[in-house]
Amino acid sequence: MLLFRAAYHKRLKTDLAWRFCGMSILLTLVTISVVEMTVTASLQEQIGQRLAAMAFQTADKLDQGMAERYREFELLAEQGNLGDPSEPLARKQQRLERIQKAYPYYAWIGVTDLQGRVLVDTKSLLTGVDVSKRPWFGGALAGTHIQDVHEAKLLAAKLPYAGSEPPRFVDVAFPYSGPDGKPAGVVGAHMSWNWAAQMQRDVLAVAGSPSVEGFIVSKDGTILVAPVGNIARPIPALDGSGNGTKGNGYRIQRWADTEEYLVGYATTRGHQAYPGLGWTVLVRQNVKSAFEPVRRTQQLIFWLGLGIALVFSAFGVLHARGLVAPLVALADGARRLRLGQAASLAPTNAHHVEVQELGSALTALVDDLQANQKTLRDLNASLENKVAKRTQALAASEERMRIITDNTPVLIAYLDAQQRFQFVNRTGAEWLELDRNAIEGRFAKDVLHEAAYAALAPSMDKALAGEHTTFEHSRPYQGKHQHLTTQFVPETDARGRVVGFFALAQDITDSKNYQLALKQDLLTDALTGLPNRTACLQEIQSAVARTRRSRKPFAVMFLDVDRFKQINDTYGHDAGDQVLIEFGRRLRQSVRDSDLVARLAGDEFLIIAQDVNDPVDDTVLIAQKVLDAMIDPLQVGQSEVHVTTSIGIVVGSSDDSDPAAIIKRADAAMYDAKRDGRNCYAFARHERNAVDVIDG
Repeated sequence: MLLFRAAYHKRLKTDLAWRFCGMSILLTLVTISVVEMTVTASLQEQIGQRLAAMAFQTADKLDQGMAERYREFELLAEQGNLGDPSEPLARKQQRLERIQKAYPYYAWIGVTDLQGRVLVDTKSLLTGVDVSKRPWFGGALAGTHIQDVHEAKLLAAKLPYAGSEPPRFVDVAFPYSGPDGKPAGVVGAHMSWNWAAQMQRDVLAVAGSPSVEGFIVSKDGTILVAPVGNIARPIPALDGSGNGTKGNGYRIQRWADTEEYLVGYATTRGHQAYPGLGWTVLVRQNVKSAFEPVRRTQQLIFWLGLGIALVFSAFGVLHARGLVAPLVALADGARRLRLGQAASLAPTNAHHVEVQELGSALTALVDDLQANQKTLRDLNASLENKVAKRTQALAASEERMRIITDNTPVLIAYLDAQQRFQFVNRTGAEWLELDRNAIEGRFAKDVLHEAAYAALAPSMDKALAGEHTTFEHSRPYQGKHQHLTTQFVPETDARGRVVGFFALAQDITDSKNYQLALKQDLLTDALTGLPNRTACLQEIQSAVARTRRSRKPFAVMFLDVDRFKQINDTYGHDAGDQVLIEFGRRLRQSVRDSDLVARLAGDEFLIIAQDVNDPVDDTVLIAQKVLDAMIDPLQVGQSEVHVTTSIGIVVGSSDDSDPAAIIKRADAAMYDAKRDGRNCYAFARHERNAVDVIDG
């Protein structure tokens, strides 16, 4: 009988304990699973987007840097001085050395002739060497001005470099023209690839983790920049699809070392005239390292859930004994009645006492359930506290990002779909000349001046329509003109709807002013400061157009210094340069303000007289004033030099269309003047307007 009672007691207590523990564990697991999935997905998305943003920033900087170098050499090739045979090679080399000094990543700059022989280069490393077989030389003549990263075979032994790997370069090359306007050779540069590696290191430094690694991959899949040991090796196929990267984003992939990595990627797309080389920027981090915060969060949730389940189970076991005791007492009363040990059951009151005891037990169970609910509330409060701490961490991260943007010399702003400023960095506030609090929360049309808003509104509309726009514009700023390159990058939600756009603006005033200075150098003679041959050809074309409108002819006078070689041989080239400068000055004083005086090359000068009323008398008057201006001797050092000039005259009309042909006819007329004894002028023969030949 005692054994029966023990077995019955054990069965009931165990059954209640298991049921109570199972219910507690199931409720805990469901709650923890929901929380874990939500937190894990959010953290993984944030980490992946962070790597993708680093890759995009690096790709964008690569495109802008290459575009600047591309434009610099395009402008350099257009300068007439490179093809001027009269300019000493030493002066050309000085110009190349200045460019290299201004941008040290130019490892080598050189100028070749059409046969590929290096005429002049920085540090004279390859002077006289034949580079006609090099891809950059042939590519420049064929219209390909950028060559992808490669090792420099000719320069490898002449340029110092650190490390076990030879230096690698990106080539930039353009053909330049001679005085006749035809290609005369190629100007090219080897740009050290170290600048790209340094640029990527600067971006990755923001991550603050040594496990974050960067790669730059060429279009054919060759690794150009990578951690030590991976340079110049083909990148392994990722998931059977090459490097698997187009556009901008992130993914998890297994690499050739069998490790899984979280990879952020972005593809270069070129910038303005620079077409781009199709490089891909990869920023990777080992999945174990990247998702370490996720694993720590998962472990914390797991152990917390396990602890709660164990507490609930122990609590259930302890209370199962109390719940079974009233039932055992009730069963014992029934057993005693069955055995005849009691005459009757307990009185009603007694019976009601047992029921009350059972009710009390049930009440205790309810209390226990309420206690469990309190425990769940405490757990929820604990989780909310952790979420609050995470929110604080995100706010701190946002503050760090604001510090970064505030110390970046670029305008960074975000506008919502109603064109209302939601964020602007310190640079943007300074450029808008307003306090940040006076910008954020206000509409763009209220922040910007009316003219500025009218100029930007079409691009804003395109951005809100989902179009990524990039453009250049100018604005008045602090009494000057500020030149900007601006991008509007639309942001879309999960359903693809545009919810706003980012505004990024970079100050390119210095670069723009430099380009204007280069353009001015392209049209100006370096020695005399007069317009050069290029400017002269443009002016003749303009003169023909004006003649067609006004019906008034123009005159072209070709001059040189008589016996200039004898002056150089007698007094030296420096004295000859002084003669040319003074000769040009007297020419300028002898003509009208509307006339153009230009130096073609050497001692050859050209005068373009606009709107001559009488094609003979007016041109003769100008020519005689020039001859008279040369009567007084020129003071060269301690010596006086007597200079004369011979002048060839062509009267142009609206029928003329080839500036070079007009100059050639004037040149021939000048030699007629020289045959007549020099120090005179002569008209060109066979003029279309039937001007009679006049000897000076």
